Amino acid sequence: LLVVGVVGGGYYLYTKREAALKEELGTKQSDLEKKMDDGKGVSPAEINDKYGKAVVYIEVAWRLIDTQKQAQIYHQFVQNDRATLGKILGVNLGKGPIDPTAGAALPVYVAVGDSYEPLLTDQKSNLTVPIGGNHTGTGFIVTTDGFILTNRHVAATWMTSYHFPPNTPRGIVITPQGQLASSSLVDPPRDWVPAFTKQEGKQLRSSLKGVDDTLDVTLAGKENRMAAQLKQVSDRHDVSLIKIDVPGQLTKVELFDNYDTLKKGEQVTIMGYPAASPAVYGVISSKDVFNQNQQYKMIPDPTVTTTNIGNIIRGSDDKDSQSDKRVSTIGDVIQLATGSTGPGNSGGPVFDSQGRVIGIFFAGQQADAITYAVPIKFGKEFLAGE
Repeated sequence: LLVVGVVGGGYYLYTKREAALKEELGTKQSDLEKKMDDGKGVSPAEINDKYGKAVVYIEVAWRLIDTQKQAQIYHQFVQNDRATLGKILGVNLGKGPIDPTAGAALPVYVAVGDSYEPLLTDQKSNLTVPIGGNHTGTGFIVTTDGFILTNRHVAATWMTSYHFPPNTPRGIVITPQGQLASSSLVDPPRDWVPAFTKQEGKQLRSSLKGVDDTLDVTLAGKENRMAAQLKQVSDRHDVSLIKIDVPGQLTKVELFDNYDTLKKGEQVTIMGYPAASPAVYGVISSKDVFNQNQQYKMIPDPTVTTTNIGNIIRGSDDKDSQSDKRVSTIGDVIQLATGSTGPGNSGGPVFDSQGRVIGIFFAGQQADAITYAVPIKFGKEFLAGE
């Protein structure tokens, strides 16, 4: 009986402390919400406390395919040899390497209008490189049932400018008829969008599509990867909507479109997973008798960056008169006065001083310490009732 009494007393003290802790957390949450309602502003630390769990880590592996054949699409290369290239083109180009500074093979591009694109093929060989890639990014939960906003270039990479492998050498350009278009070697194009290739006419364009072989989401502080589905892709800006299916209610952010009233100098808070931030790994010990191997998995912990609005760049407004019309070269964007975040943070939320998401981080010029965010109005277009 004495033992029972001690255990019972311990349980009573534990439940009493637990109730007090819950009450304290509830008071903090209530105070934070009151600050937001009063318009007095909240600190970056308070934003992290309330919404850190809504900021997710995204891992992606994608490739470009021919939907008619269900085949991987490749970039065609050619041997770095004048005689071999001359034989293919039916001209005499002499002997020796085409580019003495390059390796054994050079990329081939096809002229399209005033530009050029990679020559595509569905035939795999030692002279082809797959169109696709792997990367990480950030997203944030916008509904309690698992809808997540991120960048288009994170979740639907084939619909944005392609990043060729960094070791891609200069290549040759041929005409659609297979003739040499220029005697000069060229760098990979910067503005080629795989899903909108212009070569080979309408048939090839309609049959090319990107697929995510991996689109995994990990919640902050957790180690389990969850498969996500791509739901919508914006045609107007660098925004996409993905979805995870999990039981229970998830922490979500609050969205606020203040693009028309936003002012330079206002403080904002950026959250996300920049690649430059050191990763934290957890040791996962298996309790499965049939698989007792330990695993090391990254446990996401979002970075918090505070900065100010450097500029608000607005595109053309249909209400402007023709004589007063202004056109932005990069569309509607919020310019941020920081370069301390970078790749990996793409798709992360940008909070105002009230703790509301007003933008989606998407690009930057680290050399100039300038970054940009998509106004949240483009993300709200996906959400009914927003």
